[in-house]
Amino acid sequence: MKKSVWITSLLFLLFNVACGQKQHFIEGAVEKGYTIKELSLKKYGVTNDVVTEIKVDNNKFKTAIPNNCKKGMYQLYLKEEHGVELVFDVIITGENDVELFIHKRDVNARRIEPNKVFETKDPINLKWKSYSDENLKNSEALSLLRNTWLTYPLEGDEKFLKQIKKQLKVLSKRNDQIIERAKADHEFLGALLSMKPKLYVDISAKREHQDSLLFLNSLKMYDLNQPELWNSPAYQNLFNRYLGMVYNKNKHLQREDLELEMVTGVDEIMDQITDTEVKGKAVNLLTQLFIPSGFDIVVRHIDLVYGEEGSCDNDEIKHKRERRIEGYKRMKKGNIAPAITGEGQENMLNSLDSDYKIVVFWASWCPHCMQMMPELNKWFDWHPNAKAIAVSLDTDPTSYKNTIISFPNFKHTSEFKKWESENVKNYFVTGTPAIFILNKKNEIISQAKNIEELNKVFKTLK
Repeated sequence: MKKSVWITSLLFLLFNVACGQKQHFIEGAVEKGYTIKELSLKKYGVTNDVVTEIKVDNNKFKTAIPNNCKKGMYQLYLKEEHGVELVFDVIITGENDVELFIHKRDVNARRIEPNKVFETKDPINLKWKSYSDENLKNSEALSLLRNTWLTYPLEGDEKFLKQIKKQLKVLSKRNDQIIERAKADHEFLGALLSMKPKLYVDISAKREHQDSLLFLNSLKMYDLNQPELWNSPAYQNLFNRYLGMVYNKNKHLQREDLELEMVTGVDEIMDQITDTEVKGKAVNLLTQLFIPSGFDIVVRHIDLVYGEEGSCDNDEIKHKRERRIEGYKRMKKGNIAPAITGEGQENMLNSLDSDYKIVVFWASWCPHCMQMMPELNKWFDWHPNAKAIAVSLDTDPTSYKNTIISFPNFKHTSEFKKWESENVKNYFVTGTPAIFILNKKNEIISQAKNIEELNKVFKTLK
């Protein structure tokens, strides 16, 4: 091992001896011939922060686990020399070292299986693998038997149906028993296992009601007030599963109605959380889950209803939430819209003489914008009572000038500063395309993300 690595480990050890704490390590070996470019320990959560880098020297590694590393499940992130990335879950309790052996990946395998690359050797992670494997096998058996029960002919063999129901009861009970055994072995393992996917089966109810009962109980089966599990993927996985069910159940609805159903799903999650620490972190996690999908109604609801309860040690996320809340207030219906500066004018809005004014934020590098802009340009041919300003977030003047030639129904402007543009900041734009509908007096009427939503607004104005 390199001298610098030994010195670092020795300093960690001396510090912990002085503090009366035993230092624990992540240590192990790598199969010869397997070249690793990067190995690190990362947190689960919103930002996936790196906890510590792990240095591999002569196919061996030993890195001190930082003292501020809380009990939880972490990601062991591996990047090969050719760019292939693998992630493996490891549990750190602060009670023992984490021991691993990293096998050379089978490059001919059809899919990458981390469990065949990473081999755990320490007691806690070995126990976790054993309990989770047992839980998975039992859950798969329960799922298979449940499907058999639900699809068996209604006029089928009653004796056979009775046997199935009896076995369903046994398998359901066994899941609980596995969790209890894990909890008796180690409290954290039991808690983590209790958040794994479960199947709700009520053999006393009719078969045709089982799917509805599964949905109704998909949150009630879990204890959402376990702060010790926050430092793991448990909550994120559960929220994703439940909100995915809500989405699939309502995806046939119009976008606004779909978002309102997702709002209800968020409220149901938050209603079940009473622990202050969990509630604060859940606010931030739920927000980050919806922002990439452009669910603005849901994000706005979370910010305004639960924002004050949100706890965040990430300054960037906190600042963005504060900016959004400020934006909701500033861009409220009836307020005077901020000026659009550009092309030598203090406010380009004043150059538009029409009943309605449309402000569009777009960019030539945005696929959704480039899909919408040609249609929106034609839209103004059918709406002579509306005129528009297109504010581009482009940074390349040549690309910008070549693109706007195709959209003559707009007055165009760009500061070529992307998200740092003053117009973008003043309108609190967080994604493109973004459309603002104003009246003749520059008062805000509404906002839209596409032509469909724009048409919906205009129908109410006639």
